[in-house]
Amino acid sequence: NDIFITRFNKDGQKLWSKKYGTIYDDEGIDAVEATDGSIIVIGTTSYEKNRDISIMRLTENGNRIWLKHYQKQANDDNTVIPKKIIRLKDNNFVLALTQYDHMKKENIRLIKFDLYQNILLDREIFTRYPSEINDIKEYSDGKFIAVGYVKDTYNTDGLAMILDSNFILLTQEHYGQENYDVFNAVTIMHNSQAAIAGVHTNNDSQETNMWITKLNRDATMAQVSSSTNNFYEKLRDIFKVELKSKKIEIKKDLSINIIDSALYFEVGAYKLTSTQKSFLSRVSAKLFPFVYANKEDIQSLEINGHTSSEWGESNFTDTYLNNEKLSLNRSYETMSYLFREQKKAIQVWLTQALRGIGCSSSQHIEYNNIESKEKSRRVSFKIILK
Repeated sequence: NDIFITRFNKDGQKLWSKKYGTIYDDEGIDAVEATDGSIIVIGTTSYEKNRDISIMRLTENGNRIWLKHYQKQANDDNTVIPKKIIRLKDNNFVLALTQYDHMKKENIRLIKFDLYQNILLDREIFTRYPSEINDIKEYSDGKFIAVGYVKDTYNTDGLAMILDSNFILLTQEHYGQENYDVFNAVTIMHNSQAAIAGVHTNNDSQETNMWITKLNRDATMAQVSSSTNNFYEKLRDIFKVELKSKKIEIKKDLSINIIDSALYFEVGAYKLTSTQKSFLSRVSAKLFPFVYANKEDIQSLEINGHTSSEWGESNFTDTYLNNEKLSLNRSYETMSYLFREQKKAIQVWLTQALRGIGCSSSQHIEYNNIESKEKSRRVSFKIILK
């Protein structure tokens, strides 16, 4: 067996198909695109009683840049099985695996690595019962939600986990009845809740059905409708002047984006101009009292710094790192300026809720697939509900 990869354009037309493999049996599991257009592919190579993890990087045209095998000697098959790969906001990657121990019990293993094969973090998550991750997604604050299954001798339940940025387990929840129930995929919604798809087996039959559920940020079941729409309408009312004058836009995910060209940053700049300070003061005079008054429902307030994708003649690594530093500086300058303007009571609460995030160029603005470099040099705000 070999790994077979086909690339299509946005209209579904095939661009190319290529085969990759060794003299042994190779199987492709998942793939993800890096910000530079290259493709990271995970799979397995099986021989005798070993199954190695393979990680391969391809150009956007399918030419192999590098191939790395991670060998694991074992006395039985399926010792380590890759399940899912995702790209992170910082352009590193997380690989979710199933790790079998000597008792053939499934454990969860997560590996973070960069574009150049360097392992940044490798952690095994031990649980009381056999557990496996089928999908994982990253929140805007760097935490993760992972879904899969947990099982004992007679029962399998859907598993949802919340992990911090270092893969430390913060909380987990099990969902299902005394049958076979599994979570297969997760996506993070605009209001930071998670939509999950899986399989549920009826109590009175062996019939399996599609299972769709929605969870909150802490992995608890969403029992009532979110107050996001209520917050969205309140924000639109508070900032109706700024919306009408096209200074900002407000999205239903409770993000506030500056769209006035006079308020963007110049190339390489992060210090606030007098025009930016004046506008931000007017915004904060409305925004911060609002979030403080609704603090019981608010998890955090993010101030995100953004950049365009270029950086002179620098290579890919230096371009990313320089833009990441610049975006952090833009976030910090904005956050520190606004923080100093607040009353003591609001400042005390903000120390627990305010988040400054550097997004580099990962959220640059495009029109008709062409980057608007001017509009990408900005800061934005986002309210995250509990």
